[in-house]
Amino acid sequence: MKLLKLSGMAVVAMAFEPLRLDFTVRRGNNLIEAQGPGGVEPPMLRKRDSAEMELTNAQTYYMCTLKFGSNSDEVKVLVDTGSSDLWVSSHDVNCLAPSTQKRDYRNFEAFLERQHKRDEPSGTTDENTDPSKTENKWNPFAFTTIFYSNAPATGDVTGSSDGSGECTKLGSFATESSNSWKVNQSESFFIQYADGTAAKGVWGTDRVGFDQTFVDGLTFAVANKSSSDVGVLGIGLQGLESTLNKYSNLPMKLKEQGKIAKNLYSLYLNSQDAKTGSILFGGVDHAKYEGDLLALPIVSSEKLTHQIIRLEVPLYGINLVGSNNQNISVTNNKYPALLDSGTTLTYLPKAMVQTIANALNADYSQRNGGYMMECITDSNAYLDFDFAGKVIRVPITDMQVGTSSSKYCMLGIMTQDSDSSSNPYLVLGDNFLRNAYIVYDLDDMIISMAQVKFTDEENIEVITSTISGLQTASAVTSFASQMENTQNAQLSTGSSSHSGSSSSDKKNNAKTTSVGISCMLGSLMICGMFLL
Repeated sequence: MKLLKLSGMAVVAMAFEPLRLDFTVRRGNNLIEAQGPGGVEPPMLRKRDSAEMELTNAQTYYMCTLKFGSNSDEVKVLVDTGSSDLWVSSHDVNCLAPSTQKRDYRNFEAFLERQHKRDEPSGTTDENTDPSKTENKWNPFAFTTIFYSNAPATGDVTGSSDGSGECTKLGSFATESSNSWKVNQSESFFIQYADGTAAKGVWGTDRVGFDQTFVDGLTFAVANKSSSDVGVLGIGLQGLESTLNKYSNLPMKLKEQGKIAKNLYSLYLNSQDAKTGSILFGGVDHAKYEGDLLALPIVSSEKLTHQIIRLEVPLYGINLVGSNNQNISVTNNKYPALLDSGTTLTYLPKAMVQTIANALNADYSQRNGGYMMECITDSNAYLDFDFAGKVIRVPITDMQVGTSSSKYCMLGIMTQDSDSSSNPYLVLGDNFLRNAYIVYDLDDMIISMAQVKFTDEENIEVITSTISGLQTASAVTSFASQMENTQNAQLSTGSSSHSGSSSSDKKNNAKTTSVGISCMLGSLMICGMFLL
């Protein structure tokens, strides 16, 4: 029997099992359409008339089926590493017309300010009203992250009535049919998206599971009024929870109830045209990466809070490498880089995007809000992302969005919008993440990564303490002071990077007893693009 070492003690490896969430990638202009036969096609721009083209299969969804309550109601939810709360629709939810647009976390600083209320008396709440569905502040190139508010349910989620039943087509939870459901009377639930959709309801606890694995007493929200067509399973840091009081979300509960040994999961998005991928709770699949995993500390770019609340790691530079060995430095400055599975594209400061665009002969399109160029077919052109010596190489072909013309593409790297230039950071979305194998260790607050290896082979290790063969980046000890110097220099020269906000916005020889579940994880793509 194989033994693993944990804090100097021998423990039986069979005491824990890695829990693998297999998901399928679906694409469409909305969630319902994505369930159809066309939902496996890659996104591209489609010609509308002689002058315009639009993105078809505009959104990419990674969705997982969970079971709720003693009645085991099945509900499909989007899985998001960039948020931390789980919410679903009630079976009798008042559904309003769902949005087909991309979700966005527009004002992250406002969320941070609300987190200070965790230290206030429990009776203190925000004064907020529900947004109108018609108040569309959507930015088609903004992040796919969620905007949270812990507001009392005094307003109303408004919108057209033609959405009746739409928000339950992917499943719903009948709380009155579950004898284990307990409602939390002290706090109301409210969640808002920048496209104008919203959901409100109640917090509570119940039994939640996937496949044959269940946890008891999990805290989540149930919406009784919603203009959003799907719930979300957030598996991020506790500091990003939208409640005034912290609680244990799903990964934490899996550990607390002995399902896994550590609050740790591995993300494997698979290749650009793949239809499946996986998240592995409590384990690492060593067959899915090349070389060694490098451990990086989770850092913070935010100055409004002392706690780390987002999954950011230190980035030391970006280089553009051509097939003729041409090497162009995009940046040698140090930045926190947000690894956001809820974001489809990559977001960089304006100067970096311009450097890349110029090198690729891409021209900015005011109509599109992005850079258009002739499609890159050179498989030997890359962007190299340097994480304290660990380089993740991303093909330029992964950093473009194709069109039906087969000649023109849009650069899949966008300029960040910013509420504040004092805390610059980068957002690395799915087009970066699929090229890395990433292990999120939320107990030790480290993220490990290596160049991905696309394979169906498996070599899964149950993690009870540290990962076998894990390398540590020694250069990051002075990263905080180096980053502050970089920011100060940017502010003094007026060339600050622009920050937006993150998440909501995919990740087999040694261990054959892993628990598999059929899932699909949630990320939304850009839509409504037009060619010049």
